[in-house]
Amino acid sequence: MGDVGGGAMKTFRFRNIMILGWLALLMFTPGLRSACAATADPNATPATKALYTYLQGLSSQPDHRLISGQTIWRRQGQFTMDYTPFQDVFDTTGQRIGAVALNGSQDGQQAFAIDHWNHGGIVQYNFLDGNNPYYWNNNSNNVDLTTLLTDPRYLADLDDTVTDLKVYQDAGVVILLRVYFEMNGEWNWFYGDHAAYIALWRHLFNYLTSHGVHNLLWVYCPASVSADVMGYYPGDAYVDVVALDVYEDLNAPLAKASGYDELTATGKPFGLGEYGPSTTEGYNNGGLPVLPPTIKDMRYFLQGIKENMPLTTFWMQWVDPYNLAQQTHVSEVLNDPYVQNRPIPIDRSMAP
Repeated sequence: MGDVGGGAMKTFRFRNIMILGWLALLMFTPGLRSACAATADPNATPATKALYTYLQGLSSQPDHRLISGQTIWRRQGQFTMDYTPFQDVFDTTGQRIGAVALNGSQDGQQAFAIDHWNHGGIVQYNFLDGNNPYYWNNNSNNVDLTTLLTDPRYLADLDDTVTDLKVYQDAGVVILLRVYFEMNGEWNWFYGDHAAYIALWRHLFNYLTSHGVHNLLWVYCPASVSADVMGYYPGDAYVDVVALDVYEDLNAPLAKASGYDELTATGKPFGLGEYGPSTTEGYNNGGLPVLPPTIKDMRYFLQGIKENMPLTTFWMQWVDPYNLAQQTHVSEVLNDPYVQNRPIPIDRSMAP
């Protein structure tokens, strides 16, 4: 009987040690602690929490762990949205791209995104409120971020954003909200002051959630071409997903992007908010010259992700001239077991 009691006591002590060890691991491993956390918005819709949980688990899956994506924007020299890349990819690969990235909701993007979600896709919304003459101040970046937060014009813009996002919420759509991205690039009006940028982000977070928008996963996305990827980070409590904008040639397997290690150390799901297979952006925007399509072998992209950035859970191909449909060997990539296309297996039946 004494041996039995002693065995039970040893088992009890062993379990206590294991529990204490696990708690210590949670306390002193920031990445693991973040990965076990809930959504930044505690009132997130059930579908939002389901997508967050799904993204958290992707990097540990043996296959179907990288979601394909494409941004929707205008074709070079035109003023209407170009939706042809999605159909072009399906025609050549037999696969439906998993994620769509929007630059606002004009010209039918809202209806396209809702339909995409209803057919098993996911949606990223690129939020750069302020890309207009008032906030650009005639192409200067001298915007006072402190006074901006109380400016009636800015708040009116946020009200419009609330209205827009609630349309998605009412339709049951979850949005990956990529907020004020490439903040570490001096070309942006919100570049430079870390504290002011963090206040800008947190103000937006509190404004949208306090106005009843709860279908968002908040995406922090600096540019890999610039340093200081974590200096603007608003804190784990305000971020769900981390990402990078990467433009690199594909003459060899894609190398590990600068900032990848720092961002993945947060323990948040990681993705590529923008990707273009070239080091030079050449689309027609703001007077830049129109260049021919940048045609690269996408097998190098997938090989580089597998070998050098295996925690990547999604990528968003940038627009013309980088459209996914314009590249080579896209069929081999989208039909690779490593890639997850539409439909993406998350529960969409939950009420918003």
